[in-house]
Amino acid sequence: MSSTAPRSVSIERSGGFAGMKARVDLDGATLTPAQHAALASLVRGAGAGSAPAASPSARGADGFAYRVQVVDAAGTRTSFSVGESEMPDALGALCKPQLP
Repeated sequence: MSSTAPRSVSIERSGGFAGMKARVDLDGATLTPAQHAALASLVRGAGAGSAPAASPSARGADGFAYRVQVVDAAGTRTSFSVGESEMPDALGALCKPQLP
């Protein structure tokens, strides 16, 4: 992902007590500077977009896992998974109110 705002961001949350999945799609232009910085940090940490999904035992039986997909201005897609403990508060605040 470049230093400019992403074109779009999708976050899918799965797991939890009921094992339900939920998804939110966001326009990258609506991200605050803090959210953009948190997303850029996650993308850098994911390397080439191949970060492994957190296993149920690694995140806890009732923990959430997040699958994040970012589309940059050039249309390049970067996808990766993070556990609940790795999801930055700036991005968690984005999706948690919108996801059940």
